[in-house]
Amino acid sequence: MSKHIHDIAISPFRHFAVSPFRLFAFSLFLLLLPSLLFSQGTINGYITDRETGDSLAGVSVRIEGTRLGAISNSRGRFTIKNVPLGQIEMQASLIGYSTETIRTYLGKDGQANVVFTMMSSGFLKDEVIVSAGRRVQAVQDVPISVASLSQQDLAQRGITQLDQALRYVSGVSVVGDQVNIRGASGFAFG
Repeated sequence: MSKHIHDIAISPFRHFAVSPFRLFAFSLFLLLLPSLLFSQGTINGYITDRETGDSLAGVSVRIEGTRLGAISNSRGRFTIKNVPLGQIEMQASLIGYSTETIRTYLGKDGQANVVFTMMSSGFLKDEVIVSAGRRVQAVQDVPISVASLSQQDLAQRGITQLDQALRYVSGVSVVGDQVNIRGASGFAFG
């Protein structure tokens, strides 16, 4: 009787023989599957001033819909890696220049080159001078609050727009294109 029960309990996988080659091929397929499904590439770019042709350093370049981006170097060049393949929309911004948008396609070769030519916006085109009619005082002795952001602060935080910088100043908020200082509104860009 026990012999008969043993014959009935045969494994359903008895016809499935796994050769070492099949096991290796299947394992290799599983390892390569993520790279096939989530292929990524690199975008290289160059940024110039439309009027002068000079390269622009410190331009913030970001890819819409992702957290990917870069800052152009002193020669106006940037590289963004691990970019998903397909249609890409990129935006470049720099204080004093109009924001530029470019659409490009990152194909199967995983490489794309883009060139941004940025137009000066006139805002902060010339040096901004702020003056007051008071005597020189140390900042800690001034009876009102004073805030400043150094060039190093701006660089460390990746700030490229004036409204981004104002977010770090105590008592100042930016709503749309309106600047509010301690609740007083009426200061607008442009």
